[in-house]
Amino acid sequence: MGRLTTDKKEKIRWFERARNLAVNGKAQKAIDLIDTYVREFRSEDIDFYLLKGSVLEMQTKYQKAVSVYRKVLRLDPRNVRAMIDLGDVYSSSGKAQYQTALFYYNRALSLLKRGRFYLDLDEEIISACVGIADVLLELRRPLDACKCIVYGLQRCPADTLLVDALQRSKAAYDGLQKQGRSKGSKGRQ
Repeated sequence: MGRLTTDKKEKIRWFERARNLAVNGKAQKAIDLIDTYVREFRSEDIDFYLLKGSVLEMQTKYQKAVSVYRKVLRLDPRNVRAMIDLGDVYSSSGKAQYQTALFYYNRALSLLKRGRFYLDLDEEIISACVGIADVLLELRRPLDACKCIVYGLQRCPADTLLVDALQRSKAAYDGLQKQGRSKGSKGRQ
């Protein structure tokens, strides 16, 4: 029978051990440790599930990561971090999943705009905006990508990830404009 409670210090020790294993390339050991923690303490701890999803994502086990992130959303339907992470998984899964990625990123950004965040509002706005922009660039929608990045820059004006994403969006827009001119009026419809 598993233990029913744990104090905060013990939880932090378990979490740090699992995170260190993952960072040091021992992903499966990290997952095993997380599963042991959840089982022993009968825990529905979102932090551990988010870490497990992240480790699975690093291993490119996208379907398993999706299952874990969806579990987080069942426990906390407005968990912005899980939505961003789901967006990341779906955007990494190929073109067929881009609309699903946009759904999760936009859902997260909507909550972020209302002040709902998991750990760090600015960092999560940056993650959501860059994720949205990257998918929109893949969909050849650089103007929409620029609009999203501009929102992020209004919130976090000096962030280098956002500045880089804006530069990529502008370059993509300029490239499409040149293609449109070389193809005549077709590109401007």
